[in-house]
Amino acid sequence: MRRYMPGPHREFIYALERAPSIRDFIRELTVEIPRVDPDEAHDADECIRVFNRCVEGLRTFRDRHLQIVATYIIIQARKKKEVGQYGGPKGSQSLKVQQSLMARGTGGTDLIPFLKQSRNETGEAVVQLDI
Repeated sequence: MRRYMPGPHREFIYALERAPSIRDFIRELTVEIPRVDPDEAHDADECIRVFNRCVEGLRTFRDRHLQIVATYIIIQARKKKEVGQYGGPKGSQSLKVQQSLMARGTGGTDLIPFLKQSRNETGEAVVQLDI
């Protein structure tokens, strides 16, 4: 997929990969912040809550993205395939058109399973509060 990205977008993704993990930092807060100081413990807990809200927001975005892809790409492509709107009567579609109707992502992945996996893995990134 990165081959299709504009150069600055691709470089941004590479920079994110090289950066330290925010999740690891947040997880360390649950271990390293001394629990003897209630203010520091409260600050750490608040950081974890904010991080988890961000994770949930991204999961919600991915869920909505999955719904949009299903509604406007998968279902519409199937409808057009069923009525043979691509190049004549049903069954006479070119190989290229038939392949374009397959539910594949930019990188060639099976689109819906990939999007569901991404959404689910995002939801698993939450950090548990030590209570």
